[in-house]
Amino acid sequence: MKSMIDPNELENDLKNFCGSEIRYQYTFLWVKLYYSEGCHFLFQKAESFWLINLIASWQDEILDTDKDFQVWELKQMESKSWVITCTDGNMRILCKQEIEYSDFPITSGFKIWVVDRMLMLPSEY
Repeated sequence: MKSMIDPNELENDLKNFCGSEIRYQYTFLWVKLYYSEGCHFLFQKAESFWLINLIASWQDEILDTDKDFQVWELKQMESKSWVITCTDGNMRILCKQEIEYSDFPITSGFKIWVVDRMLMLPSEY
């Protein structure tokens, strides 16, 4: 069973990540991605490695449009379901997916950037 995570504490911890000296590799079928120390911390602390799976599953379609910069935002809706949206940085929606259930701790909206196949927190850019 997942331990209770204080969303405010997690958000504060994530703000401390600036840049990244370590790059983790992730391969999903034929898609190779990398992710930063901040993302690694998030995936472990929130037990949310499913999030990188979801982002990776869309890369074939998104990379076909030559979008090397992506903004992924996950947020909980009023209905308690979730939606994840990917934009190109200019607010043009590249993809959108509804998620019936998630126990992701940050419900107000959380962003991950993908820059040249590297997932990172906005503070790590």
